[in-house]
Amino acid sequence: MSPSRARAAVEPTRQRTGVTRPPTAGPTHALLLLALTAGCRCGSDVSMLEQRFRLASPATLDFGRALEGTLVTRRVTLLAETRLGVSVSASATRPFGVEPLVDVPGGSEVDVEVSFLAGFGASMGELVLRSGPQEARVALSGVGVRKPACVPSGPCRLSEYSLELDRCVEAVAPDEARCEPDSQCLEQGRCRAGQCLGVARRCDDDDACTSDGCSSDAGCIHVRRTCPAPTAPCRVPTCDARTGCSEATAPDGTPCGRADCVSARVCASGQCVEVETPEGTECGPAVACFGVSRCRDKRCARPDAGAWEATWTARLDGAAPREARALVSFGATNSFTQCDLPLGGDAPGDGGAVDAGRDGGASDAGACALRSYTSTGFERFAEPIAPDERLLSVGVGGMLLLADGGVVFRTRALGRFVAGWETGALTRAQVASRSDGGVVLALSSDGGTRVVLASTAATEPLVTLAAPASHVAVDENDRVVVLGEGVVRRFSTEGDGGLVVEQASIGDAGFEGLALTQDTLVAGASLVRLWPDGGATVVTLAAPPSVTWRADDVLVTPSTVFLFFEACEVLTMSCLPSDTATWVRAYSRVTGAALWEDVLLPDGLEGALVGAAAVRLPGGLDSALAAVVQETRDGGAVRGGLVVTLDGGRLECPFPDGTGRVASSTFLPGQLVTLATQGDGGVVLQAWPLGALPLETSGWPQAGGLSSQRRATP
Repeated sequence: MSPSRARAAVEPTRQRTGVTRPPTAGPTHALLLLALTAGCRCGSDVSMLEQRFRLASPATLDFGRALEGTLVTRRVTLLAETRLGVSVSASATRPFGVEPLVDVPGGSEVDVEVSFLAGFGASMGELVLRSGPQEARVALSGVGVRKPACVPSGPCRLSEYSLELDRCVEAVAPDEARCEPDSQCLEQGRCRAGQCLGVARRCDDDDACTSDGCSSDAGCIHVRRTCPAPTAPCRVPTCDARTGCSEATAPDGTPCGRADCVSARVCASGQCVEVETPEGTECGPAVACFGVSRCRDKRCARPDAGAWEATWTARLDGAAPREARALVSFGATNSFTQCDLPLGGDAPGDGGAVDAGRDGGASDAGACALRSYTSTGFERFAEPIAPDERLLSVGVGGMLLLADGGVVFRTRALGRFVAGWETGALTRAQVASRSDGGVVLALSSDGGTRVVLASTAATEPLVTLAAPASHVAVDENDRVVVLGEGVVRRFSTEGDGGLVVEQASIGDAGFEGLALTQDTLVAGASLVRLWPDGGATVVTLAAPPSVTWRADDVLVTPSTVFLFFEACEVLTMSCLPSDTATWVRAYSRVTGAALWEDVLLPDGLEGALVGAAAVRLPGGLDSALAAVVQETRDGGAVRGGLVVTLDGGRLECPFPDGTGRVASSTFLPGQLVTLATQGDGGVVLQAWPLGALPLETSGWPQAGGLSSQRRATP
């Protein structure tokens, strides 16, 4: 037994026998008394022979709060009031327990151990102690506490429930603890000073015919090496895994010069000869819903459009995203926010539900979540978020969301909360990604615009403007470009931390749109070339009369500028707004000259331009465009599809009936991903094959790109 025993503040009143104990006799008197009483039968009321005990502890015992499933012990103290030992029986009501029999030596104290097996909630019980006719009772009480799930905010963080504080307490994981790095290019992750660090993954596949690299999302990547083409005709490059690139004789029939559907130069026995082109020779690749083009009657004939079937379809619970162009792609993933999800115990997927967790909250119509899917249709995660959070950007540094009065950083791997910064009330928010994982935010309010560099660690003010900025962007050298009040400002950081500011006046650009690539930006109908010394050259793009430019619809590639506008189908005539059509016009980025134009949505149709991407044609041209359009015809029928404008032709691939109203789209290598609301109110995420369509960009400039990123104003 422990030498430390709980004592009552006031001990129970001692029971008396009514017999006064004589003083202790000396040895001689004791022997004489023993001799005189030998053989004497004494009465049963002599106190020396009674077996009595006393409870030397309080009449109540509180076990306090204990975690569910744990066993807690407390002690009560029994005192034998006679020189004879006392046997005391003990019992307790569940969930309390005690040994059934306690022996207390005469004149001694004994601690009795009482246990409490904590359940969930408050428990009451009683301890009963008996010895013959004597009885003592002790009231027992305790509270079982169910331990909540404590999820750390990120790698190298530990989160444990504190019973004393009644909440989860987070701490930094000890150094050398195992962790999972965010990047797939790192392995053997170990925690150091709260950061998950790892060693570079070895991606060398020992194949001389591949170029080995690593993607933070996909891990090791092995790209087939392109061997240099031989200078001699009818020789072809070859590659051996051990020795590398070489060359060999080209197979007979290999093209070796000019070819069309009339004649072609091909190899025969190692020589380049001219032959008549056989009927049915392939003369164009398959594109979207169109199959391979083949020679027919000495002409290249493209087949009719076939049925365009989705590569995969993911049906989603909840409502369609509230913002336009909600899909944000990065690498091979597609992310978006969604609300009105059913509350439940499983993550949302095909018919699942979402828990409103630490970061999230339930709106009146259900929960909200940040969701992410792979390019093959598998859900990566569905992380609960607050109803006011909406996705702005996804980049190397993570995911950035805008909330009422602040911005929130979340991890790219699982969408977990990392950090948040207060911004105050905003009228407009714009974001651009940097190559180092940080972002640039232009936060406009009634008092002007604050431009800040932000990361998961902190925000650093860059500049404050007196008026709202039209837009913010980041160029290839991580320089920040801000357009506002007819002035272009470019900011860059020197090696010593100093800030270099370059600015140029461009006058009235016509509207607030901005797109940036390399050293060129587009603002309204103006093409602005930025020079290294901070100057600028402005070229006004030719526009027909009565044209309304679409401020948010600007697409810029290294050689071409695409502007979208509203005008009549006959551009030389004036017309009513109801008679206007949606057009696209391509301009040279170098000279500003108009290259071509096309109608995307004819007049008489209510429609929307959902997304677009530039297409690179053979020969290095990128003046072609792929656009996703959404039409509403007479009677309310909704039909959308892909329109590809190629030099000398136009391809249209309609979505199948039942696809619904496309709310957002994004272009990935080899596929178009759409988010649509169907006629029954259901929401679907679908991927459509693009075949050999050679995309130059990912569509509207968005997260991770070198162009500006846009979202609707809050």
